[in-house]
Amino acid sequence: MATEEKKGITVKVDADLHAEVRRNLEQNGMTMGEFVAIALHNELHPKNNQKEDTQMGNMRTLAFQVPEELFQKLKDYLTRHGISQKQFVIGLIEKEIDRDFNELNSQTASETDDQLFLVKGGNGARPNGIGRKVFGEFLKDGEPTNFFRDEIIGVLRDEHLLAWAEEKLQDMSEEAPTLTMQ
Repeated sequence: MATEEKKGITVKVDADLHAEVRRNLEQNGMTMGEFVAIALHNELHPKNNQKEDTQMGNMRTLAFQVPEELFQKLKDYLTRHGISQKQFVIGLIEKEIDRDFNELNSQTASETDDQLFLVKGGNGARPNGIGRKVFGEFLKDGEPTNFFRDEIIGVLRDEHLLAWAEEKLQDMSEEAPTLTMQ
């Protein structure tokens, strides 16, 4: 919002509405000029007022406390940019999640390749196994090795496999010897 030259706006409103505005001003520590400027800005620039609840599906509550000084700085920022606290916090969360996602996906192929391990057996591979050892081989080069169960980060679902890993698993299943009964 422009701050150079100021012009006056005079309007008459219903007494109940005026009282409600006054209560709001007192609760938020704002002047009438600040309130009207925000209201006009929001009305004239609706792109800053996203439809929040209708596009978000199921909603959950996120609440936390911040120091008063930080809260005042936040209020000033929100006023200058014409956005709500909710829009601001959701924007921060989305930005950080996107940054984290991009960081995870920017690993080099060799780093990712070295992490994929095909478990072939061991008591540690059984959900209720007594032992902790897990035996198998790295998908990248077929190097056989073993780990303790707690060294395995997790199981990669088929839908998240990289194309080269799918091909490697397919090749391995074709190369596996088949048993025949005589």
